[in-house]
Amino acid sequence: MKNTHKHRKTMTWQSKSAAIAIAIMAMSLHSSSVQAMPEQGKVVAGQGEIARPDEKTMVINQKTDRLALDWQKFNIAKGEKVHFDQNSKSAIALNRVVGDGRSIIDGSLSAKGHVFVINPNGVLFGKNSSVDVGGLVASTASVTDDDMRNFAQGKGDLGLQIAAGREASVINAGTIKAEGGLVALHATTVENTGAIANEGGQTVLAAAKNLSLAADTAGKLNFTVNGSLANAKALNSGTLQNDGGYLVMTAKSAGDLMSTVVNNTGVIEAKTLHANDKGEILLDGGESGQVEVSGTLDASGKEAGQSAGSIKVIGQKTVVNDGTNLLARGAIDGGKIETSGDVLNLGDNLNIDAKGVSGKHGEWLLDPLEVLIQDDKPTLSNKDQTRDTVNEGSETQINYNDPPSETQNADATYSSTSWIQTNLITGILNKGTDVTIQAASTSQAASITVNSAINPTVPRDREATLALEAQRNITINNEIKADASGGKLNVKLNSDTDGDGVGAVIINADISTNGGYFTSGSGGDVRFIAPPGTAAGAYATTGIKKDTKPNIAGHTVGTYFGYIVPEGKSAIDLSGEQNNRKITTNGGAITLDGEVAIGLNGGILTLDTSKSDGTTGGDINVTGIINSGNSYDTYIYGTDKWKSLVENLVETYYNNNTVPAVHFIGINYLRDADNNIKKDTNGNYLFTTEKKWFDGSKHYIFHDLNNGDKSTTNLTYTDTNATLDTINPQWYLTTTSVKGYGYEGFIMDKNSTMSLDAYLIYLRRSAPKAWSDTYNTIDHTKLTSNQINKLKDDISKLIAHNWYVSEQLAASGTGSSVGDSYLATITTALENSLSTPNAQKTLWVGGRGSGIRGRSSSDDSINIVVYNPVDPLHTDGFYWVTGPEGLDDSNAISYTDPTGKKFTLDTGTKFWDTQKTDYKKDADGVANANGEPVYGYTKWSSWTTKAGVKHNQPDNNSPFLTVGYGNDNSWDDASVDGLSTVGFVKETNLYNSSLNIKTSGGEVKLQGDIGKSVGLDTVKIDAGSGSVTTGNTQNSATKYNHGTIYADHGVYINGGEVTVGGEIHSGGTDIEATKNTDSSFSDYLDNVTIKSSGNLTVHGIEVNASTDPRGNTTSRTDGEGGKIKLTSTGSEGVITLGDGVDYNGKNTNGGVLKAASTAQGAVVIDAQGSNGRFVNKTSTEKAIVTGENGTWLIYSASPDKDTFRTNLNSGTDAQWTSKSADNGITENAAQISLGTYGMNDTKQSRYIFQAHPTITVSGTDTTKTYGVDWDSADLKKLISYSATYTNSNGTSIDVKTGTDQEGNAFTNAFQEKDYMNYISNKDGSVIGDKNMVYESLGAKASANRENGDKIDPADPKKYLFASSDNAQAVYNLSVKTANDDVKAIHGYDLKPVDGSIEITKRKVTVGKDGHITYGSDKDITYDALSVGASKDTEGLMTTLGDTIETVTMTPSSEYQNSKGTKKTGDAGNYKMIRDATQTTIFNNGKNVSINYDISGDGTLTVDKATLMLDTGSTTKSYGDATGVKDFLRDKQTNYTMDLQSKCNSS
Repeated sequence: MKNTHKHRKTMTWQSKSAAIAIAIMAMSLHSSSVQAMPEQGKVVAGQGEIARPDEKTMVINQKTDRLALDWQKFNIAKGEKVHFDQNSKSAIALNRVVGDGRSIIDGSLSAKGHVFVINPNGVLFGKNSSVDVGGLVASTASVTDDDMRNFAQGKGDLGLQIAAGREASVINAGTIKAEGGLVALHATTVENTGAIANEGGQTVLAAAKNLSLAADTAGKLNFTVNGSLANAKALNSGTLQNDGGYLVMTAKSAGDLMSTVVNNTGVIEAKTLHANDKGEILLDGGESGQVEVSGTLDASGKEAGQSAGSIKVIGQKTVVNDGTNLLARGAIDGGKIETSGDVLNLGDNLNIDAKGVSGKHGEWLLDPLEVLIQDDKPTLSNKDQTRDTVNEGSETQINYNDPPSETQNADATYSSTSWIQTNLITGILNKGTDVTIQAASTSQAASITVNSAINPTVPRDREATLALEAQRNITINNEIKADASGGKLNVKLNSDTDGDGVGAVIINADISTNGGYFTSGSGGDVRFIAPPGTAAGAYATTGIKKDTKPNIAGHTVGTYFGYIVPEGKSAIDLSGEQNNRKITTNGGAITLDGEVAIGLNGGILTLDTSKSDGTTGGDINVTGIINSGNSYDTYIYGTDKWKSLVENLVETYYNNNTVPAVHFIGINYLRDADNNIKKDTNGNYLFTTEKKWFDGSKHYIFHDLNNGDKSTTNLTYTDTNATLDTINPQWYLTTTSVKGYGYEGFIMDKNSTMSLDAYLIYLRRSAPKAWSDTYNTIDHTKLTSNQINKLKDDISKLIAHNWYVSEQLAASGTGSSVGDSYLATITTALENSLSTPNAQKTLWVGGRGSGIRGRSSSDDSINIVVYNPVDPLHTDGFYWVTGPEGLDDSNAISYTDPTGKKFTLDTGTKFWDTQKTDYKKDADGVANANGEPVYGYTKWSSWTTKAGVKHNQPDNNSPFLTVGYGNDNSWDDASVDGLSTVGFVKETNLYNSSLNIKTSGGEVKLQGDIGKSVGLDTVKIDAGSGSVTTGNTQNSATKYNHGTIYADHGVYINGGEVTVGGEIHSGGTDIEATKNTDSSFSDYLDNVTIKSSGNLTVHGIEVNASTDPRGNTTSRTDGEGGKIKLTSTGSEGVITLGDGVDYNGKNTNGGVLKAASTAQGAVVIDAQGSNGRFVNKTSTEKAIVTGENGTWLIYSASPDKDTFRTNLNSGTDAQWTSKSADNGITENAAQISLGTYGMNDTKQSRYIFQAHPTITVSGTDTTKTYGVDWDSADLKKLISYSATYTNSNGTSIDVKTGTDQEGNAFTNAFQEKDYMNYISNKDGSVIGDKNMVYESLGAKASANRENGDKIDPADPKKYLFASSDNAQAVYNLSVKTANDDVKAIHGYDLKPVDGSIEITKRKVTVGKDGHITYGSDKDITYDALSVGASKDTEGLMTTLGDTIETVTMTPSSEYQNSKGTKKTGDAGNYKMIRDATQTTIFNNGKNVSINYDISGDGTLTVDKATLMLDTGSTTKSYGDATGVKDFLRDKQTNYTMDLQSKCNSS
């Protein structure tokens, strides 16, 4: 780098240096022939002796650790020796020269400890001098006797202060060697042309007022330097060697700004000593000095095991001249090199090397105020290298209010820019050295701009970091690309390092890191403090405040991705893929802290961390919200841009004899009996345009000012008009003494005009001094040409002050279409930063409304409009009323006041609510007392009353919103007349842009909402096997952290675990046609497609058809749009439909999946894993809604593992043993082959399961009585149908009675038909049980209990026998298909299961009655059947030829008991039962009794026998009646009396 200014400075210094060298040479020649020993030495404090062993030798024997001596002169000529005999290295000999001459040392000076030479007249070490000491201090300070004594006695530190006006020098042209102590040269001018070596110690060349010396507990001397001197300079053209120590050249100059105060042209070395003793080099020019560096500064550590130290070169301006070597190379870790200055000039062919050979790479830190990085030297005098970009953040010429102006709009500014050649940065990075560039100023507006490509080739085995840090913007207008053949380049871009919320990273070019990480963010607490007394607008000469630093993860603002606009084009002229932007890392992580806006006008932002070798890529983390970005432009009164904008409009106003004004409509609020303002149901205050009577209270009278209405007169009108065209009604306010009709408030309705004369009258009343100084007339026809020009300038200002005129100037189109412009609507921190002017300028934006409530006359006795909502049309807060937000009328309310006039309230989009505000509570510091946000970003300023009470905006002073208040771009509701506002911010709609993320296995975290403020065109996230998460409610970077996604034309997500924390919205109204021409996205266009190799969770998806603002369809037209597809390929992947989560965390739609498609398969949920599951957690009435006739399909492994709830009923049956066509598996968990079921297989919504249920057609195991005949209908009744499957746990699940994971029956989700409906022949022409055949030999009546054909399943060689009697009575009930091609459909398997028919014994009732005579020895005689009787053979299958041959009855036990030992029982009737063993049934001679259960009974009658009574010789006494009775009684039981003899009585 060459410039005249620099060489002029260099030549001045060289001339002076040459003069000093000549003086030293003359002095040395003179001293060689004349003895010049120190003279008249005297001990002031401490103990010591002065000895002269010979003429050329002096020895000072120091007896105490500290010794103070006074000398009349202290010179040492060539050949002479002065030695201080000290006991230790910590010993100090303080030598004060009290004579007039300077000290000239050209001989030998030696000591074990420290030697101080204090001479206010100067100290010069000649070229022949040789100093060998423990430490040396040479100073031109003045030291008092007390200082001498106190220091010698160890009482406190020693403060060396150079007296005002002293400009003596300390110069070394010889050799100074110290042994690790302190070497300090202290004077107004300090210069070394010789050699100073101090291994392991501290060396300081201090051109400053004060040098303070203090010893620590170990006796080591430490120093501090402060205080400025006129013409201070620290110069080195010799060699300074301080290996392992600390070497400082510092000059604190109070002289002319930008003079060179520190200059090195020699060699400075502070290399690493041993392993850990790193050297440090500091060249410090102070707050206002220039530091120039040539030659070599070396803090390397090249020996084995060593790391490098540090080099720091700082000044208000720092010049590193051509060919300078700055070296901090380490065998292990590299060091740190800092070249800092508010202005930084870097020469050509610099050798800057801070490489770490085997350890950490070093760093080069540049810290200028405003930085321009480009190949070519700026050609403009102010170095303004502005590039036209989609936003103005690229401006490198910044006007600073430094320190910040106390006025709202600052006019006093300072500008400065440092140019850094890109090849310097590239060269350092090529060595593996980090480069850090900081930009900071007291104005908090310093920025960095890269206009030329940075393309380093980092050593292949190394990595290097490029860090750009600025208080305001960092703008990348050309690529940063690491060569693929080299190592990694880490890139860190940190804007807004002061954390004031203003300052974005603006990326208008591609960045490629070749494996390094990329981090972009904003935040920090970097501060510059202006020195006391620095005037506003003056340049502040300070450095960064200690302990303040950048914080790239501060997420105060964020990153804007834009593009360069070619000359002659506008931002809107370029759209689509030509604006694509890429950040590629080849494996490095990408972190975007804070908000992200993609202002590519339809282009695609690609964040790609995938690796070229196919291995896992880096992670991507975005902490803030992501939106499409628009273009912003500021128009500020007084600029050429403003003049060009309003030039014709000003002439129009003037030629029409008008100035801009506002149309005011007077209003009075409606009040109840308690004087409270009435409200409607929405909380809006009610008003009337009817005037009312004011009985002595202040009010507005809408009456044009007359000639007599001056500032000193009060308005006394008693009547009022309904409207007024003016600038500020404040000047139409009565006093309390005036009674009359008027208004307490007003509506600012629209733009209007005042006549020129009316304006002059108004100006005379509102600003009498300005009027009299400028015009002094109210007749515009009497104005001079100069006054006319001033009037036109007033018109230009009034345009800037007028919100309505600004709105018209900013507006084009309706505000909703691409290319339309309007007063900016600022909904994000990034938008706020992009619209920030570079100086304190208050500008209109598109917001209006009412501020804080509760102000009264005690708070503002003049401005009565602030007592009530200042905007009657928006009484409950602030609204965006321009642009797309202003077109929202969903909350608008029609209102008719009592006079019949109609108004529309609450138009636009509300962003700030003031319904619960309270001015008094705000003064008390109560949180949210000034309001609370509804949605979006706000940055309200605060203000302090004269009484010191702090208040927050909006303070209800005006209906209109401004930004740019203060240097941190705060918001204010301005003033009614807009006098504090000097322009406006225009926003232009760009096409919405797309986001494309690719990580190839790296994790993706998008922690904020996506597209909520301004939707994205498309979203594509492909993480491969890496997880994808949107939303993080623990994330403090943004309060909109639920992970909602808003896209115009589709969303595609692919990852491992995929969790979408909020709702997904695609399509809608006011949607332009997509600009995404990427063929890889064509299948996903206008759809939402999510794929996961693990679990997948969503919280509501809505895919709508799209139309543009003109009503044209902008959705795809191939019928494949409007669909939703959720897929999990994980073997145990779960797809969960979570409950709805909107941007505010609320459940607004219940989690519904809403697809506009009318096609089959409009919604597909595909849990493809063999254990994949579907979980419905939604609360909406219907979990899935499609367009008319659209269907949905849900695939999973088995329903018992799913959760259906009751709001997702297909209304149809399920499909089983099936998968989707996209599913690559071929078998389910049971290793059963799966069929493919697609959207074309049905016109109904359906569940599809991999589970393989079997329809079992089972014959019943039943019985049939012998002799019963069954036909086919009877057999069919014996058949049952069931369907079960075995889940992955081995549990059998019944299809019809099964339940899901929440216990809901399957029937809440799908309804299976009778299973016979799933049995079909090959061509499907026959459905049902006609395809089944049921047969059994046991069905016949003749099936007996001896010929059963059922095989015993336990032993196939045997028949199955009846368990009751082991008879071969079991017949097979055969169940089989009618043909071999009969099968189960809908994924069922078919399993016929034979049943059995066991022939049971037929009950036969066999019974007869019999007789036997009492006492007979004959058998029972059976009675013959009477005609018609059937008792003996009831149930006998005579039709089969069965007959009963013999029947034997067995008398009952009662009979047996009666019989006892007698031949028969007693006469009477007894029961008889059948004796089976003696009853036989035959068929054609064969005994078939086994088929019968023979039972029956009869009656055995024991007839009385006849009793022949022959009384014979029986005698009986007369009268013995009892004896006769007993005899007869015994005989009567069994006998019939046959009386054949007479009985005689005696």
